[in-house]
Amino acid sequence: ISESTGRETKVNPELVASRFQHAELAEDRGDDLEAYELYRWIVDRAPDTDEAMFAQDVILMWEADEAFMSKVEAQKLEAKAKNLMDMARNFAAAGLDEKVEELYRQVVEEYPDTEAAKQAAAALGI
Repeated sequence: ISESTGRETKVNPELVASRFQHAELAEDRGDDLEAYELYRWIVDRAPDTDEAMFAQDVILMWEADEAFMSKVEAQKLEAKAKNLMDMARNFAAAGLDEKVEELYRQVVEEYPDTEAAKQAAAALGI
């Protein structure tokens, strides 16, 4: 996928092209959140490519849009809450019910506006 040359890591150009193509397809179908994450990946890992220069322009446009960035933040919060729910399921499978309840409460308290919080609240009976 990538090769290291000193301090610099070079990403496989085919991988960059593939990510770029997927970002464009996501944009075409209206999934700007997915496209944003793919473009961010390109800019972060292959900043000196033509794809990154284009992606950076699109990212700057989206990042100037407060409503869009609210959606990006909400997606990040949902992902964090989902990770905690996944951990809770693992603890439940291990029979560690106190830890499960602790994680459910954490999801409800720290990520109250997420789908995961609704699930955790239901599991807690609140």
